[in-house]
Amino acid sequence: MSRYPDAIWSPSPKHGYPSTDIHDGDGVVIHSAEGSLAAAEGVLAGPREASWHFFVCKDGRVFQYVDTANIAWTNGSFEANKKFWGIENEGVAGEPLTATQFESLAKLVKWLLGPLPAIRKQTLWEHNEMTAYGAQPTACPSKRIPWTRLIAKLEEEMTPAEFKALLLADADFKAVLTKLNQVDGHANDALGKVNTHTANHPALTVPPLKVHIPGQTVSVPAADYDVEPK
Repeated sequence: MSRYPDAIWSPSPKHGYPSTDIHDGDGVVIHSAEGSLAAAEGVLAGPREASWHFFVCKDGRVFQYVDTANIAWTNGSFEANKKFWGIENEGVAGEPLTATQFESLAKLVKWLLGPLPAIRKQTLWEHNEMTAYGAQPTACPSKRIPWTRLIAKLEEEMTPAEFKALLLADADFKAVLTKLNQVDGHANDALGKVNTHTANHPALTVPPLKVHIPGQTVSVPAADYDVEPK
């Protein structure tokens, strides 16, 4: 089970197939909603067999309707739906993403990819490209996605504050911290060391640390962790 900590959770029953409801997590497919949030939620509430994992609003709000562990009916075919998460973006053809919408989309995609590389037509797709997986042709997302800028944003490292906020927003990680504190009180010391070490060694260049949280793997910027001999 995995829910984006910065999303408004609004679960939809529209997900999965009789054979499986387990998502592969191979990347994302970005869509244009061709309308408003209200119109999109009207579709979710109606009889049409359509759903998506996330919806990014023009004002930057993010809604999540299907858990990332499950399969949304979003990309046009069983294979495409099973392999890739679907993200709808409020707006219509010819309308660029707002600045706030772009920032929210980039942050969401970065969270979803985790350790996966940000590569077009490997982990980053448009809806119209899902014909490669059996979907019907479509114009979506109607050239609304600024891929060069988005990929550059995805390749930026997390700041110490962003990384700490991500960890503390994750329910599984907080449960681990609680357990550590119950056992020997080391959890708060560990989090404090992140800030202390970053301040004392701003030019640290050791490789990033990979931290696995159920449902994702986070790359910790080099300046955010300490290495002590055991």
